[in-house]
Amino acid sequence: MNRGLRFLGVVLGVSLAYQAGCGGTSTPTPLVEVPPGQVELQEVGEMYRIFIDDNKRPARASKDLLKYAAAFTFGSMALQEKEVVVFWGASLQPDSTTVLAYQKAVPESGGVVLLQDGQTVKSMTAQEFQSAPKAGSVR
Repeated sequence: MNRGLRFLGVVLGVSLAYQAGCGGTSTPTPLVEVPPGQVELQEVGEMYRIFIDDNKRPARASKDLLKYAAAFTFGSMALQEKEVVVFWGASLQPDSTTVLAYQKAVPESGGVVLLQDGQTVKSMTAQEFQSAPKAGSVR
């Protein structure tokens, strides 16, 4: 009986070692580089959408969105530090190519913008931004 338990212990040990990762190689998943400001604009878009859902109207100022600050740290900090400019009072439009918000440096040097669908973040040059349609008004 003692010999049978020992054999069972060896089989279990080998099995556990094999399942723990012995054998086979794995390739690490490459990290995706996110353009500066993308996360902030995505969060601003999400706060804007939630505000509209909660209030049945578009946000009119950054203070409208800051009540969601706890859940959207990067977006709320960007609004408070005025790193993101928003065209306030605009409704969200699916499949829109109109700019809803942008990094403050975009008009001079290009960067990322949030489109009026509230979800799409894309890079624009300063020239593309100047000719792009804009939503609402900046206040």
